[in-house]
Amino acid sequence: MSVSPALQTNGCELCPAGTYTATGGVGLDECKTCDDGFYSSGPGSATCLICEPGKYTNTEQTECLLCPAGKISGVASSECTVCEIGKFAEREGSVECKFCNTDEVIKGSITAECGTTSKSGCICPAGKYLNNETSTCVTAPEGVKETVEGMNVTTMNLEKGFWRTESGSSDILMCLAEDHCLGGPNPEEQCKEGHIGPLCAVCDDGYASTGGGLTLKCNVCDGGDATQTIAIYLDLLTITVSLAVGITCCCRGRQSNLEGRTMSLT
Repeated sequence: MSVSPALQTNGCELCPAGTYTATGGVGLDECKTCDDGFYSSGPGSATCLICEPGKYTNTEQTECLLCPAGKISGVASSECTVCEIGKFAEREGSVECKFCNTDEVIKGSITAECGTTSKSGCICPAGKYLNNETSTCVTAPEGVKETVEGMNVTTMNLEKGFWRTESGSSDILMCLAEDHCLGGPNPEEQCKEGHIGPLCAVCDDGYASTGGGLTLKCNVCDGGDATQTIAIYLDLLTITVSLAVGITCCCRGRQSNLEGRTMSLT
């Protein structure tokens, strides 16, 4: 039985892994490199083997490697293709990318970047949030930031001037005064300092209120911010002095009238 020249070892050198020769030759220069997507794993190969879908050849053409998660390949591939936006591949050796926008994942969802490796990377686009009950992306109500991706009912990010009762609520209300409500994703941090309660329209302990509704101001009480406390004190002092002067003038006027009546009777 004849032996392929590439496999002969009696006085001949074997073609190294990653190359082949089917007819033999003079010197290793006659060894041919395997084509892209093909490989030879050992020396002395007379032909190259093909890489299966989900794999790719290494740079030496000596073996086929599994495509990592987030990438795919077809038959005879020398590299893997990254999954596009809106698709994902969860396991190594995948041959196709799966869509996010399906009833089995999240209807209306996308991915934040290419090469997503799990369906957990499927998120709602900006301007929408995930309805957990229906696994669907729905339009966010007024007052929710339209530039934030990946929101759900718990993480809805509010614009300044809007308020909600708790993180599980999708009822967004407009505040009486815009600067009372800071917005953001955390209801516990949505009120301006010194403000609490519904619509952030109540002053917290240690703060004194002036005005109401649109004009409500919560100022630090004594022991808080010295500048604000002094200002409040001076305002009250001015009012007190004004009242005192008014009462004094009134009393003096009555006294003068009384003295005038007394003299006329005399």
